[in-house]
Amino acid sequence: MRIQLFGWSIALVAIVASTSCTIDDEDRCPSGFFYVPEIESCCLEGHVYDPTNPLLCASPPPDAGVDSDSASDSDGIDGLGTECTDDSACAGLEASFCAVNPTTGSGYCTLLDCAAPDCPTGYQCCDCTASQAVAQEIACLTDDDATLVGGFGCTCE
Repeated sequence: MRIQLFGWSIALVAIVASTSCTIDDEDRCPSGFFYVPEIESCCLEGHVYDPTNPLLCASPPPDAGVDSDSASDSDGIDGLGTECTDDSACAGLEASFCAVNPTTGSGYCTLLDCAAPDCPTGYQCCDCTASQAVAQEIACLTDDDATLVGGFGCTCE
């Protein structure tokens, strides 16, 4: 009797093992994210996996072929989105603050000391004064960067 019960147990284990489910990579992450097998984690859509970056999922580099001055003119804010590495590139512009992405080192000119209505479509007003990881400022940041700095203690709206 004991041998027969043991045999059924082995058969049951074999059946369960052969019918186990698998999860496709596209089903591993919630909507708006993609799966990166190398780190077995999800990254925000629109970002790129960068194994040399300590945060691994970074905003993509700005398009080199896009004229940032013409893009900023359509936003109605002088200089908004102009590429920069520090505030000197934004001097004399209405968007006088250079917001540098902490994961990529690239930056863009934007508004400082904003309120939510000040920021145009595609931007959010982020209060980072309580953050210890990014510039402790209140500024309009792109939607992607707002999502990123939210993980560093900033509040964005």
